[in-house]
Amino acid sequence: MTNLNRQLGIYSSQKRNQLRQILTILIIISLVILLILIGQQIYFWLKNNQKQLISPQEEAIVVTISRIAQEHSLSVTKIEERPDMIILLLDDSVEVLLDKKKAIAAQLTALQLIVNQDKINGRKAKKIDLRFNNPIVVY
Repeated sequence: MTNLNRQLGIYSSQKRNQLRQILTILIIISLVILLILIGQQIYFWLKNNQKQLISPQEEAIVVTISRIAQEHSLSVTKIEERPDMIILLLDDSVEVLLDKKKAIAAQLTALQLIVNQDKINGRKAKKIDLRFNNPIVVY
């Protein structure tokens, strides 16, 4: 009878439970691999979408700021342009806000004076806002 059962594809309840467990494990492993692959694709898609094209006007501003900053011995690590202002991040984690409507060179000259004065006084600014007539320095 056992050979006949095997030939007919009839399994005992114990054998059916083992097959179910194996099938369940295979399905779980397949789902985990699928989720990992989907996660990688989403990660690469998001990473590539973060690279935004920079317009020629923005590129000119970045080049100008970099050149003037070098002339004033300011080490800028990040330049971010917003509609109404430009945000600089200096080497020593100082955030600088510039007004796009004012002369960049004059603002960077003022920034250099503030940074030099802070070095003399032994203080370190966290944020310097040059958008106003009187600069705002936060320590």
